[in-house]
Amino acid sequence: MEDAPTTDPIAPLAGGSAPLAPTGAAWLADQRTAVVVRTVGVTELGPVLHGELLLMAEDGERAGGLLRGAADATLAAACARLWRQPGAGFAIEPVTVPFDDAVAAGLTCGGTAEVLLQRLDRVPAELWEALSANATAVLATRLDSSSHGGCSLVVRADGTTEGSLEDDGLDLRATEEGRRLVRSPGGGTVRLQVAGVPVLVETWNPAPRLVMVGDVALSAALASMADQLGWHPTITADADESLTAIEQLGPNDVVIVIEHRPSIATPALTAALRRQVGYVGALGSRRTQVARRNALRTAGATDADLDRLYGPTGLNLGARSPLESAISIVAEIIAVRAGRDARPLRFTEDRISG
Repeated sequence: MEDAPTTDPIAPLAGGSAPLAPTGAAWLADQRTAVVVRTVGVTELGPVLHGELLLMAEDGERAGGLLRGAADATLAAACARLWRQPGAGFAIEPVTVPFDDAVAAGLTCGGTAEVLLQRLDRVPAELWEALSANATAVLATRLDSSSHGGCSLVVRADGTTEGSLEDDGLDLRATEEGRRLVRSPGGGTVRLQVAGVPVLVETWNPAPRLVMVGDVALSAALASMADQLGWHPTITADADESLTAIEQLGPNDVVIVIEHRPSIATPALTAALRRQVGYVGALGSRRTQVARRNALRTAGATDADLDRLYGPTGLNLGARSPLESAISIVAEIIAVRAGRDARPLRFTEDRISG
């Protein structure tokens, strides 16, 4: 009997793991005894960069980082315990970071983290290849006490897989969930129970590409905010330039159509919806939105396509200036990518960060 998956949305990576990928690949090729460390749950501590990785080798060498180094001593001791357990492929370590240590490290407040330590040789090389290529990848890891605990399977952005959880049923279910996640704008972490075996499914997403169709003051404000977030903004001014940029995008990316002229806006939106771009938004009054949707239907858009169009784009924050409007748009993009209902935090009961 399989339990329903529970999902913790994660934010897009802003380079947290990609620079570590060549090291992970090299250490694996050299057959170094090492552990891949990452957080799989956080309580308090404030905002942290999801998708961070820390590599710890048995000889003491480290690469990458986790929780701004606030728990390095604890994690080093946990890695040493794992190495002393022959055949153990992983360990789950609860980590407490006191308030003073957290603030000194640059975290918002003290708290706790659940950390997964996994032997490097149980992580398929394809994860490092995907991270090096700045591509979306999903890693499913078996977390039981059997000799196969810690074994992993990678699902690439194109849906192909590598590795195994050493059980056909687990592989099938993990692959299904992985293929769903690589099609999701912001991915997520999912905990599964398949025939009583716990499986953790994690997504690594590159920073999204953001195409803004229309070169105006709002575009510049959006581009500035995207730069701050580590996203990759592009501003286009005409139909051909816009279509060329959009044709490079995928489910992890964003298109905002600021241009109102139908000769530019309609082809751009049609292309973005056809390519299943993760977030597709458009400016304009409600009257403009009705006319635009009619034009898109004429161009071949289906009701399912139009359900994915965020128009008017942005949250209702009372924005007036270009920068304020950019904030409202980016806020909605973040919420959509994370699978969250964008409401004031005081009216919600789930986790505040992530």
